[in-house]
Amino acid sequence: MNPALILVIEGNTAIRTGDGKTFPMENEAVHCVSAWRRLGGKYKNIPIYCVCPSRNTPSKKAINILKSFGVKYYQKFLLESDSFKCGWYNKPLGCQWLEEWIPEDVLIHIDLDAYLIKEPTELFFYVPESFDAKIQEEKNGTEYNTGFIVANKNKGFYKKWFNHLMEDSASLTNRVEIANLEELILGSKDRLNSFNILNWATSRIDSPGNNFNTKDYDFIFSESNKENYFFIHAHLTQKDIRFIILMEAKAQSRRINKCDF
Repeated sequence: MNPALILVIEGNTAIRTGDGKTFPMENEAVHCVSAWRRLGGKYKNIPIYCVCPSRNTPSKKAINILKSFGVKYYQKFLLESDSFKCGWYNKPLGCQWLEEWIPEDVLIHIDLDAYLIKEPTELFFYVPESFDAKIQEEKNGTEYNTGFIVANKNKGFYKKWFNHLMEDSASLTNRVEIANLEELILGSKDRLNSFNILNWATSRIDSPGNNFNTKDYDFIFSESNKENYFFIHAHLTQKDIRFIILMEAKAQSRRINKCDF
């Protein structure tokens, strides 16, 4: 098993959804990578690849910070990104481009707003050879959380994901359906024979919701939940991130570094 993280990034002004909403993707990428390098334990130094497949490129400052964490960054404009109805489609586009050529055999896509909160177990990186990928199932298998995907490279999961997304998005006009399709397609009845996905079962990659607050932190680390949660997955404010890092440092009795923020 030879795992690598694969990230897809754009500039902070990239429009992600049909309503024109943007997210600070550069900031999220820096905190995502920083958390992994701090808390990944024996996996903290696995290769991390990051690609920007659109014209909306990150700032030089953000790129340099990512590189300082050992991230291999690629600015590879892919023409398909110009025609997307939703910016989220750049995720499978970038992932399938990386899948084509990087040498590692287990390719782990992580959303930029997914922050590791403790060392992952070896089971995180294991997908039986009979499966394409391991993804957390939601809504009784009608939808999957694509914030953390562990895929066997030789199965070509990311290419299949992208190709089916392009086929099914062509006829969509509903804004909500367009925005959610990259997750819905994995549980689509029409695609049941296209993907062989293993559910994550009890290991949670989500926080209680995208509207994170300090009570969520207490919930995640309660005795009943702390063994099951590995990530906080939410579009956090800088204040939220500071709080999480301070709590993490306090728990580990370690000094805060400026780059943590």
